[in-house]
Amino acid sequence: MSSSYISKTDLMSVTENGWLYFSKLFPELEKPANKGQNCKNIINRFRDEENPSLRIYCKNGVWKAIDFADPDYNGDMFKFYAAVEGLNEVKGNFIQIMNGIYKEVTGKEPPLLKGTAPKFETAELPEGVDYLIEDIPFESLGKDEKNFLAKYHIDPEVMKSNSSYFIQSQTFRRDNGEALRLNKKPKEVMIAHKVAESAKIYQPYKKEFKFTWRGGMPKEYVYGIHLLKKSFKDIQDGEHKNQPLSLVCCAGEKDALVLQSMGYKAFCLSSETNTYFPETLLCYILDFHDALNDKFELVILYDKDETGKKCAEKIVEYQSKHEYNIRIVELPDTLVQKGGKDVSDFISLGFPKEDLIELIGAKPFSPESSVSPQEDNLDPVEEEESTDSSPVMDNEDALQISYETLPTFLGECLVPFDGEIKLMMLLSFLTTIGSTMHKVIGRFRDDYIYPNLFTIIIAPPASGKSQIKWARNLILPIDEFLIENSKQAISQFREQQELVKNGDMDSSELGPEPAYEVKLIPCDITSAAWIKQMSDNNGYGLMYDTEIDGLVQSNSGNLRSFSDYLRKSYEGEPLSVMRKKDREHIRVEKGKLSLLISGTPQQFYRLIPDGENGLFSRVIPFRFNGLDRWLSVFKDEEFDFTKHFETLSEQILEYFLNLESLPEPVTFLFSDSQKIKLDQVFEKRIEWIKTIAGFDGRATVNRLGAITFKIAMILTTLRRLETDSMHNSFQCTPEDFNSAMAISELILNNAIDVLRQMNEERAENLFRGIKLDYYYALPSQFTFAESQQIAEDMCIKPKTAEKWIYLLRDKAFLVNPKKGHFKKVG
Repeated sequence: MSSSYISKTDLMSVTENGWLYFSKLFPELEKPANKGQNCKNIINRFRDEENPSLRIYCKNGVWKAIDFADPDYNGDMFKFYAAVEGLNEVKGNFIQIMNGIYKEVTGKEPPLLKGTAPKFETAELPEGVDYLIEDIPFESLGKDEKNFLAKYHIDPEVMKSNSSYFIQSQTFRRDNGEALRLNKKPKEVMIAHKVAESAKIYQPYKKEFKFTWRGGMPKEYVYGIHLLKKSFKDIQDGEHKNQPLSLVCCAGEKDALVLQSMGYKAFCLSSETNTYFPETLLCYILDFHDALNDKFELVILYDKDETGKKCAEKIVEYQSKHEYNIRIVELPDTLVQKGGKDVSDFISLGFPKEDLIELIGAKPFSPESSVSPQEDNLDPVEEEESTDSSPVMDNEDALQISYETLPTFLGECLVPFDGEIKLMMLLSFLTTIGSTMHKVIGRFRDDYIYPNLFTIIIAPPASGKSQIKWARNLILPIDEFLIENSKQAISQFREQQELVKNGDMDSSELGPEPAYEVKLIPCDITSAAWIKQMSDNNGYGLMYDTEIDGLVQSNSGNLRSFSDYLRKSYEGEPLSVMRKKDREHIRVEKGKLSLLISGTPQQFYRLIPDGENGLFSRVIPFRFNGLDRWLSVFKDEEFDFTKHFETLSEQILEYFLNLESLPEPVTFLFSDSQKIKLDQVFEKRIEWIKTIAGFDGRATVNRLGAITFKIAMILTTLRRLETDSMHNSFQCTPEDFNSAMAISELILNNAIDVLRQMNEERAENLFRGIKLDYYYALPSQFTFAESQQIAEDMCIKPKTAEKWIYLLRDKAFLVNPKKGHFKKVG
């Protein structure tokens, strides 16, 4: 791997500590006669200005710049080069900066450092050809290219119209005549923006080197200028004459492609820090203003950071001398909170396009492209590697689930709640509502799954966890409806039995005894009674209790066996039991049980003692500490929970009956792009979790994929029921997919926290005395050498400490990501 072309020391020598670089950029620069004097102020030609505001000066032997009108250009030649080229930082682009300065000063490619491996392979170029680019035809795109289009919702036809193409390789000639080739690597993308005889090579996933020009940068480069040319011609021809037009100036080519794919007339300059409008661009803008007057405006939509803000304000300042309408649009703070900063991030992070349109304050000039990743005509497979060390949000971020985008009915259910209780109730309502969707199935991996969830609320006594009763009360009318129907059917059967007994009816007409179907199954139930009720329910049902011990104690003699039943009923597996007395065989072809229970941490550990228990990876654990303040028992305006949920329960009963009236089950589907996105996220999660929680964590992530799918299934089904638009098969909406993914992050975060607490509990049960003290003395991450030092401090023999470390690893208290390095699980 190549580290650099030229060292910083050599570059300082070549440039005479920066003087030759600045004098090359500004030939009018005059070197002071005396040491300590500054150069005369000059005009910064990289900005649109008329007054000389740039001063070059020498400090401690190094030449630097200060621009009194624009602080972005302040600093040594490295910082100045970064500002000119539009690079956001010096550190991450230092190799590119050094190479660029060397070439600017000497006119040659920099020599390779001795001992560094070449970054490119040797190649051949025809005589007189300086560079060649190997395009990838759009009909033959690979998985990396398709993923790029899908991630940012970019229309391939829009790329073509901008002369932008994915490329397999670039071959170029250095100043010494040597030809080199750079090939695209797996999981990377290379794009060429072609302009006349030049091409800007863009590598969006490489932080250290994002773009370079082959054939030289054109004098007036504006990406998207063809759109302005065509739009003005249309206006001259009488088309769109009376329609308003908003041109959008954005921060880069990728943002322009995103906005153009949405239908906007979007363009960008050579870089975000370039605030100078080339003459051609300015002429088009003024022509639009002359033709449309107040119906024309220019919108500046730059990055949500300090640089973007400053540069947008500079553009408005410089263009204020003209009379056309111009305004700045700022992206929302929530984008930054989710790790984004630009238009492309806004789309890739799942914010609705409608929100962006509303933010811009102008409808797209042309209809959105028919080519959309959500319509499954793209088949992306992999995403670029994330720089984030953890794919899981912390608790503060997890609280930012967008409740506004949830189905209306679910939003109404959550109205009385806030904070952690609201999150708890969201999971509880998803569980109980999902349990009512008997006629909905979805295909996940190689089998059909159902919208049944297992949710366990874990909190101390008097913490507010009993509020889950409202999730149970929501579906109580369904339970009452099923019981009443069952009673009527059984009563009718008894009457028919009497008729048979009296000879008034033939026994062949009687039929089997009707099942006694219910929705709510108590937790205080024996395994024999439970499986009989599951058979009567055709595999469906909701087990509910505010105390976990009810489930544990009623099956204390055979809890292991009952836990096996629960695992099978979650997965849709067959359930069966044979009774010895009358050889009665009860069989349930597919268990589709839902579970909502709550309890204290100690109660939870009695049900699921460790992460190796298969039930742990199947449940949604939500752990919280509850309120730490006194709640007044007297309020002026009490919220009527009973009335609120009585109204909502009538609606859920109607939804239930509508589903039950369907002749066949309906099938829920993910779009191809959603399948790919799910795979991408969970591939990262599973690699990450192995270093945090070992095999127990891996099982949790594997099953969390199906839980995410089930949550999305419940959300979109509910949305369909609200609009009475249920079909034989239906696809997950983008809003529900994003909500399900966000909720699954919350679940994973809680699962890791619970696993850590379980291990502490387990450690106290397994270890005593100095061994337990040694475990607690170990930090969350440590090396073998550090563990030996801790043992020495505690007067533990080295061999004993070594034995204990590997015992802790084998019993899943520690993970061993690489030789000699350990982490505590969770």
